[in-house]
Amino acid sequence: ICGPGNLYVTLAKREVYGTVGIDGLFGPSESVVVADDAANPAFAAAEVLTQAEHDPEASAILVTTSEDVLASCLKVMWERLGSLARAKETRESLANHGLAVLVRDLSQAVAVVNELAPEHLSMHVAEPDAFLAQVTAAGTALVGEWTPAAVSDYVAGPSHVLPTSRTARFSSGLSVRDFLVSINTVSYTREALARDSETVEALAEAEGLLAHRDSMRLRLEHPGPGGDV
Repeated sequence: ICGPGNLYVTLAKREVYGTVGIDGLFGPSESVVVADDAANPAFAAAEVLTQAEHDPEASAILVTTSEDVLASCLKVMWERLGSLARAKETRESLANHGLAVLVRDLSQAVAVVNELAPEHLSMHVAEPDAFLAQVTAAGTALVGEWTPAAVSDYVAGPSHVLPTSRTARFSSGLSVRDFLVSINTVSYTREALARDSETVEALAEAEGLLAHRDSMRLRLEHPGPGGDV
């Protein structure tokens, strides 16, 4: 069972987890917008609002190296709030879960991003590819100020079912791999078994699993294909 949904969908998926496969348990939508002093404040502010209008529980965070950009972003957001159809929900989201973080440089911004492991990472910096190379945890990366989250939501792909609640530290967005299973395959020759037997026997004896140990000894004491023991 794969796909996003509201709280009820998430609870339903949790009920069947273990009986069927699921892609993950996803929380409210979230975004981190990183802007340096070269960023267009209007673009960065638009990304914060885009995230906040999803839901009162959505999280929209601005991380910037510039006090001027921060001030301009807040001004633009305040001016645009009144014209939004979902202004009430957007205000609630910003009041409850919005955050503006002023960092000393982009290295510190990277540290913030990797700690938050956001569902969406929007990079409004002079060298977004260089910034992205240092990021270790994000659901999807929106590279450059000409890549709004809306294109990822609706047309760009590759997936909009993304890890939330910091789970991007150890999981990825939905892909074809979520619909596949693999079978581990192990195949030994007699020579390979003899090579590893001492290690296996020592570990088996340490755990008191003598049938494990004997399964090795039995094979190695049995004549091989050429009659060797």
